[in-house]
Amino acid sequence: MITDAHAWYDLPGHGQQMTRALYQLLTQVHDRVREDLAVILAGQARPLGALLRASPALAARFPAVIDFPGYTTSHLAAIFTALAAEAGFALTPAAAHKAGVVLGQAESRRPSGNARLAVRLLDQTASGQARRIVSLPAPSPAALTSICPDDLPGQIDLDEPVGGDERPGQYL
Repeated sequence: MITDAHAWYDLPGHGQQMTRALYQLLTQVHDRVREDLAVILAGQARPLGALLRASPALAARFPAVIDFPGYTTSHLAAIFTALAAEAGFALTPAAAHKAGVVLGQAESRRPSGNARLAVRLLDQTASGQARRIVSLPAPSPAALTSICPDDLPGQIDLDEPVGGDERPGQYL
């Protein structure tokens, strides 16, 4: 699976070097593993389509093109909740509701349907939670694992890099 394959189109020559390399690799392995090979180019539909149109030989190596719809706001909220649980956080009901609202606002500003939006929100929320925790004189164990509404930003900073070094991030 090649994630963000659509970004190749923004490379010099619209990613011709990348598409040629992928075509050569697929040609080499095609006859040996034809029945057992699945290659997924994942990315935004419009630039990915342009990339394949610019390389008809590569496009011919993909007998099926499936256009999956992006995640809905409720899907993104569920992903956020699951990621928070995997990171050891428990969301209060009010925090879970606010996460859905914030994700919905972000989708209305810049629609993507991409799960990275939930990852970005969790990263920014963990920073907010860390700021809350360090302000407490003696945080309880429950405070260390809970996410409250005030921990979530009012809106997702869509331009802030995910996993940057300048924020506290997850610390448990």
